[in-house]
Amino acid sequence: MQISLTPNAVEHIQSKGGRAAVDLISFSSWSGNTTEVSVDTRLAHRDTTSYQVIEQDGVELFLLPQLVKHTTSMAIDSKKFFCFRNLKAELE
Repeated sequence: MQISLTPNAVEHIQSKGGRAAVDLISFSSWSGNTTEVSVDTRLAHRDTTSYQVIEQDGVELFLLPQLVKHTTSMAIDSKKFFCFRNLKAELE
């Protein structure tokens, strides 16, 4: 799998400890059940033993095995909204 991280994403992940997990999250909404990709730097209380770990651009990415199996490329960016920053992943 090809992974690209923008400089903003690398800076964001490094500022939060240098590690991020990429997961699928499911939730119900008014339009039905939805699944989205989540990129989270809060790993303190998470069991990541089954995740595939990739070191790239000075950060560690913990990838959900199902994502690795079904994804050919991943682009991770950090978006800023006022004083909030959030990581976003796009998959193919």
